[in-house]
Amino acid sequence: MLTWQKRLRAALAVLILVVAAAVVFALRTSRTPTEVPPPARIDSKAAVEAQGRGVYTRTADGRTIFTLTFDRQLAYPDGRTELSGVELVLPNRNGRTFRVRAKGARRRDAEPGKELGAVTFDGGVLMTGDDGLRVETDSAAYDEKTRVVRANSKVTFSRGRTSGTGMGATYDEATDTFTLLDQARIVVAPDDAGQGAMTINSSRAALGRTDRVVRLEGGVTVVGSPQSATAETAIVRLTPQDTTDRIDLTGRATVTGDATGPFRSMRGDTIVLDYGADGRTLERSTLTGTASADLSSASGARTLSGNSIDATLGSAGQTVTALMASGNVVLTLPADAASKSAARTVKSATLKG
Repeated sequence: MLTWQKRLRAALAVLILVVAAAVVFALRTSRTPTEVPPPARIDSKAAVEAQGRGVYTRTADGRTIFTLTFDRQLAYPDGRTELSGVELVLPNRNGRTFRVRAKGARRRDAEPGKELGAVTFDGGVLMTGDDGLRVETDSAAYDEKTRVVRANSKVTFSRGRTSGTGMGATYDEATDTFTLLDQARIVVAPDDAGQGAMTINSSRAALGRTDRVVRLEGGVTVVGSPQSATAETAIVRLTPQDTTDRIDLTGRATVTGDATGPFRSMRGDTIVLDYGADGRTLERSTLTGTASADLSSASGARTLSGNSIDATLGSAGQTVTALMASGNVVLTLPADAASKSAARTVKSATLKG
């Protein structure tokens, strides 16, 4: 055999050995899987940890009862669940929607047939309605059984020109009512013309979002222009434009007016004030039960009292166009120097003017 043939065979043998060794190494390497470290635990006590967006939804009769979304979920053996980046959506049967957002939330196992149970929200709680209502507080809780959202700490709220504060609040999903539970203060800012400002204080205030009625209880004071009022309880009915349509005052009610109006003051067991379309012009006053009113006149204040007084106003609320009083009516007239008439008192069963 020639020398060059021997060298070629030797080179081929070496090449075959190198290739075989590379194949064996590759096969051994592929059989050894790369170990992927498990994700870092958020809480070692949690039985389940879930990252990423999650959704709880409950429906009945084709209608969504609630939707709860979250960014992270930790479930514990004792039935607790902790959520982060939470939003609860409560569609109302009247087409309105109420939302609760918070940094975190906690819930317990729900009752049979329920998927939500009781949820407590913590950290920058924001509650909003699609009518512009905005409520902020530190913490709140929602109970699916009662369908009520409750906040026990200080709350602030706003809607349009109206804002306020209170200690504790509830939102009742069934009645679509937002209630300040204590130390309620409601402020209505002036309109574009600088009119209609009002401040209301009471122990409790409930705002019906559907019927646009504000119910006030406990030491009610209403400070506005041109009238201010006090009573034990009050009901304020609003127009769709959030202007005042009517105020019902009950329990030692009083109303005071400015110097330009026909009434300096009014008192009664109940007083009803009806306003014009602008929400400021007083068009009618109805007083019942130990009713009395101080009427303005050029010669001085005249006092009218009786079981009931009904006055209709005109000229933008500046003059009385119709007046009816009944039941033990007493009209006290001051002396008039111009006509040289003395002060006198008129008594009758009824008075009409």
